[in-house]
Amino acid sequence: MRATDVGLLARWSRVAVIGVTTVLMLPACGEGDSRSSSHSPTMVMHVDRELYSEIAKLRADSDVVVLVAVGDVVAREVDTGGNPLVFDEDTGLPNGNPLAFHGVEALEMLAGELLPSEFAVATFDAEMVTLDSETDWLESGQTAILFLRREDRESAPGITAVSEHFSLVGGPQGILEVEGDVVRPRVATLDRLDEDEVLTVDDAGAPSVALSRLRTWFRGE
Repeated sequence: MRATDVGLLARWSRVAVIGVTTVLMLPACGEGDSRSSSHSPTMVMHVDRELYSEIAKLRADSDVVVLVAVGDVVAREVDTGGNPLVFDEDTGLPNGNPLAFHGVEALEMLAGELLPSEFAVATFDAEMVTLDSETDWLESGQTAILFLRREDRESAPGITAVSEHFSLVGGPQGILEVEGDVVRPRVATLDRLDEDEVLTVDDAGAPSVALSRLRTWFRGE
């Protein structure tokens, strides 16, 4: 997907985040003095998010739920919340959240209003950020179900490329990985459809649900 094909961008910083702590900053080899977003130090971070155990509650906080095919990264941007981009003189750390935007193709709408056939989803930029827990990174070629929240420039002034966009709800909790008819939450604590139905759990403790069952559940059956 070409960058010019992207009609919407998603924003990390609206992912029900309680707090972000930078634990360590490691200068990239030979690039410690760079001031470009692509050559800033690597940030090892701990992120506190609202926790979900039920897909129903995740759905309630989402504007749309969509099955997608993930494409390549089409853009990178440091989200400064609308402030000028500044790099710390000592660490080279930017004053915002480094984001990568993956182009995705909408394959099937499961809940919410119809989306454009192609749009983009923002995650932490894997080239600049390392997380100490489950990541919200996407991989080109994967199929996933994403729980998304709609935003615009008023709610997300740090994103300047488009007038409206979407963010992942719950960070990695908003990603269900799909392989054939098997759907697996990225985060293992998301282990129920709702208060009445528990997901199947394998011997390793990983929850899953059939895609066919998830479709009927979203239809209220």
